[in-house]
Amino acid sequence: MTVHIFVVANDTYDLYHDIAERSNLTIVQEFKRPVLNRTSRDRNAYGETIFYMKR
Repeated sequence: MTVHIFVVANDTYDLYHDIAERSNLTIVQEFKRPVLNRTSRDRNAYGETIFYMKR
């Protein structure tokens, strides 16, 4: 059985490649997107990555 996992993260420290490897997951694709509209007081834009992984 193939398991599909999507993780949304602000991977500033580039941790998710190591996390995937230690979890026996393969990163199939990465989607990078900007976060423009935030609800908190801090309005600075930042980016996040959506990791598509499978086992």
